[in-house]
Amino acid sequence: ALSRYEDALEIFRDQGNIEKEADLLNLIGTIYQNQGNYDKAILVLEEGLLCAKHSGYYVRIEALLLISLGDVYAEVEDFSLADQYYQQGYEIAEEIGDQFLLNYLSLTRANLFIQQLDLSQANRLLDNASKLISSQASQYEDGLYHLLRGQLFLHERNVEQAKRALEHAQTCFENDGRKLEQAKSQLLLAATYYQDNRAS
Repeated sequence: ALSRYEDALEIFRDQGNIEKEADLLNLIGTIYQNQGNYDKAILVLEEGLLCAKHSGYYVRIEALLLISLGDVYAEVEDFSLADQYYQQGYEIAEEIGDQFLLNYLSLTRANLFIQQLDLSQANRLLDNASKLISSQASQYEDGLYHLLRGQLFLHERNVEQAKRALEHAQTCFENDGRKLEQAKSQLLLAATYYQDNRAS
């Protein structure tokens, strides 16, 4: 799949189609991230960000690329850089009124606090996010929200609520065809059952 995307990228470059080039670079960068090739992901996403800025008219892809870079830096635990990219993405999302991106950013920033074990801040952000998401959540947003809630409950040793949240997340990701996120929720659910068995 990656080679096909890279072939398509060359075609868009030859055509001078900067908008499509930026869009595809975001996709390719995310694939590298999912493969654990973080250095390559960052290079590709930074190239995409330059394309988006040069295009001058496709602002949403610029926000998406900033958020993708934030996601990569969050995974490699460079939380300061991740937050900087998320903040830049948030400013654009707010300017263009993109509710999906604003919802996603509320959740990703909550995830940063969970990874840093600042559970009170993570709870605060998730409480705020729940108000935005509850009425019009996509399967993905709903799944991500409950995945993060499950992680928080697990840190707080609230096993029963962690199970319910993670089972809900797993169902959402399965319904939405999100295999990577589904696998992550299954892994956390297994850890929750393990913790429950040790306690009993």
